[in-house]
Amino acid sequence: ELRVEPQLRLEPEIWPPLVEMLFLSIQALVESGLGRPMSEGRCRVDYDAPEYADRYPEFLHAPVAFGQATSALAVPTDWLPLPCPFADPALELLANPNLTLTEVGYRLGYTEPANFGRACRRWFGSGPLAYRNQPVHSPASSSDDAASESRAPTVKGTAP
Repeated sequence: ELRVEPQLRLEPEIWPPLVEMLFLSIQALVESGLGRPMSEGRCRVDYDAPEYADRYPEFLHAPVAFGQATSALAVPTDWLPLPCPFADPALELLANPNLTLTEVGYRLGYTEPANFGRACRRWFGSGPLAYRNQPVHSPASSSDDAASESRAPTVKGTAP
């Protein structure tokens, strides 16, 4: 469960759109990993139903409870670990020995090599150089679909 609490004093009319945008962003990330709508999730919000509340199901794929004590988005714990859609391009780029690790990071949008290294450790459990040097990750060994699936990167998370 991800709880959302304002850290600044906001005008009351600003809070609902901020919560909606945050939940929609998280939903997009989760659904990209699931490959389907996250209808089993739950949303609760600490504000009354807006005039357009009947349109929420068009956008948020999890049920929404209004007027709750806190705003939170919950996903079932069996969804963790989810495949990481951002790691797939990294796999292809790391397999290319003609690219330096810095180039791989830049192509993935990292301007600082250290940030790319941290992301690799999260995705693969090792830094980019260690991951690249493992024989199991060479391009020739990735032709077996079952073996490739068993090595798929995951986003690690913990349930509260």
